Amino acid sequence: MSHMSNQKLSSVFLLAGFVLLAVFLSGCDNTALAGAAGAEQTPQVTAPEQPLATEVVEQPATNEVAEQPTAEPVIEPTAEPTPEPYPAPSGLIAYVSQRDGNAELYVLDAATGESRRLTDDPAEDISPVWSPDGSRLVFSSNRNGDTNLYIINADGSGLYALTNMPGRDSAPAWSPDGNWIAFESFYKGNTDIYLVSQDGANLVQLTRDPGSETMPSWSADGAWLAYASSAVGNAAIYILRPDGSQLTQVGDHLAEAPDLAPVWSPVGHRLAFLSHRNQNSDVYVYDADTGELRMITESQADDVSARWSPDGNRLVFCNGSDDLWDIRLYDFTTGETRSLVNVQTFSCNPVWSADGRYLAFESNQDGDPELYLLAVDDALFLRLTDVAGFDGQPTWGR
Repeated sequence: MSHMSNQKLSSVFLLAGFVLLAVFLSGCDNTALAGAAGAEQTPQVTAPEQPLATEVVEQPATNEVAEQPTAEPVIEPTAEPTPEPYPAPSGLIAYVSQRDGNAELYVLDAATGESRRLTDDPAEDISPVWSPDGSRLVFSSNRNGDTNLYIINADGSGLYALTNMPGRDSAPAWSPDGNWIAFESFYKGNTDIYLVSQDGANLVQLTRDPGSETMPSWSADGAWLAYASSAVGNAAIYILRPDGSQLTQVGDHLAEAPDLAPVWSPVGHRLAFLSHRNQNSDVYVYDADTGELRMITESQADDVSARWSPDGNRLVFCNGSDDLWDIRLYDFTTGETRSLVNVQTFSCNPVWSADGRYLAFESNQDGDPELYLLAVDDALFLRLTDVAGFDGQPTWGR
């Protein structure tokens, strides 16, 4: 290769030399020809006519501007813009792992991929949810016999019991200001929605219907709570104020078609939820300001686990049935749905990074339930955990 390159360079230099030589010789030939012609005959030189001294040579008026040739614009070459590097993921991902035989909480640094154990108890610690400022986690645990709520700092310190009721407390949801946690509790033979202050000092029962009230969700401004209720038969979605006032049913609920899993947008007053009114589970969005109800997905399979992007412009959800689930994305700007993860196995429970560029999700595509990281724009993903035992239920903090 080096020998061929040297040959090419030599050819180039040789050709350039020929060109210069030809130019030089051409100039010499012209000079020589002119000299030869001068030797053979004397050219007749005719002097140009000069104006007489009395003739006036017209000059352009002083206020007239002689036309100048227009210079061709110089177009500077445009430098290629340097592409900005794709930001690396950041923040902490809390998740549940059974790598040591029982369910414990772990925290993974999204920037380094390193995990550390957060809880260590023979009981089951599940369903972690970050506080709005990313400093603490609330989770469910049966370490005292009943399943209650606990709070722990991100570094594993400061563990304390938030509730202490007989029964089962689950599905915790932080208020946007971090002062209250809404949750569902199976207590006194019925499941209702409760509020508890973040220090555990104040407990408020919010619903008292004979049916089951589950899966509470706060609006972005803390003005509304949404939940699913079976008070009228199959579950319907309701919204109400945190003080229990202005109870409102969402949409034209069909008694034979349950509506479940309400999730408020982080922007405005739009509420996503799942409905079976078309025989399978689809995603709907309700606008609490206008009362508009809109069907977002329509598939022969079920759509579940809908999650809003941080800017409220996209919804990620899982589509499938039985053990085959993939992850899809709906864009409100374009109205289009595209597949993000489709590996013909279980992939679900996606959660967004704070900047909306990444998703963490659980999948058993390699045979064992593990956590994965997905870059949303190019749908490339990589494995985050690689240990025997279940790793799942991710939640992404700041």
